[in-house]
Amino acid sequence: AEFANDGDLKTSTFTANGRNRWTVDLQIIAAIHTVIVYPRQDCCQENMDNFELQILDKDYNVVASQKSSEIEPMKIDFSFNDVEGTYVRIITTSTFQMIAEVLVHGSELGPVPPPLTNFALNKPTESSSIQSG
Repeated sequence: AEFANDGDLKTSTFTANGRNRWTVDLQIIAAIHTVIVYPRQDCCQENMDNFELQILDKDYNVVASQKSSEIEPMKIDFSFNDVEGTYVRIITTSTFQMIAEVLVHGSELGPVPPPLTNFALNKPTESSSIQSG
């Protein structure tokens, strides 16, 4: 699961069970501005044709979600209006889920917000099955 937020588009993680999910724990409460999803870049983009991206609060409640229906995407951008979240989850119903990278940009909630930061980089992840490559 960790290859989807290691900062390298040449690595990827994939799951294979028909109800696939990948989740990153941001380990903070963030005001999320954008999420960018890069499917595996060297093949198989069709496995990410239809998926749902969810932002969850610290109690795992879905506070925002958007669906992607792009055909064989190389990059999918999602915009949010400072949605407060602690987890970002991707759910697909295809046979495989192949993710090269997920970028989560926003501001950490606090007295003085810093510039936009990729909060997902190298944070703990989990997926519905473990297969990386």
